[in-house]
Amino acid sequence: MGTAAIFCLRMSVLYASIAMAGGLYMAISGDHTAAVAHAHLAIIGWFGLLSTGFVFRNFPQVGQGNTPWIIAMLLAIGLPVMVIGITFVSYENRSMEPLAILGSLAVFLAVLMLTFRLWTIKLS
Repeated sequence: MGTAAIFCLRMSVLYASIAMAGGLYMAISGDHTAAVAHAHLAIIGWFGLLSTGFVFRNFPQVGQGNTPWIIAMLLAIGLPVMVIGITFVSYENRSMEPLAILGSLAVFLAVLMLTFRLWTIKLS
């Protein structure tokens, strides 16, 4: 699989493709109920994972060790859990709200970990 940077870059284009397919479906069907889920998938999946991959790739000291893999996995797994939960809530199924919360917490933890890493590791 390679480095955490490559994993993030590959996941970003996968999530971008899924988000675009969802956007096309909404446009064709005229049903924009899942627009919030689509937006989260597009922004966090495409931009979030892409930028995380670039940070890991362009600042090797940030991308070394196990922490980048933990960050990548929290993003890659937390995002679809969050998006599935948001989608169900968008369609008035409140019983799936814990998925949205759990996925959001995983993504938030990943962002906090990356923030801490960027502020505590000497960047050159």
